[in-house]
Amino acid sequence: MKHVITRYLKPLVIWLLQGVLSAAFVLLFAFLLVEWATGCGESYTDSKGKVHTNECVHHTIYDTIKKGTN
Repeated sequence: MKHVITRYLKPLVIWLLQGVLSAAFVLLFAFLLVEWATGCGESYTDSKGKVHTNECVHHTIYDTIKKGTN
């Protein structure tokens, strides 16, 4: 029985862990890409001299969750 567990279960667990880690890195990269694309932390000054700051996605998500719990 131990041979069966070692032969079939161990590769399955390794394969699942690799999939979970790969998915985590892909989601992290996608989140960072969205933050960069929205201009998180950047600002610009218009022709009237007013400064506009770009919002970060993680602040928007946090604010949406916070409003939903109140």
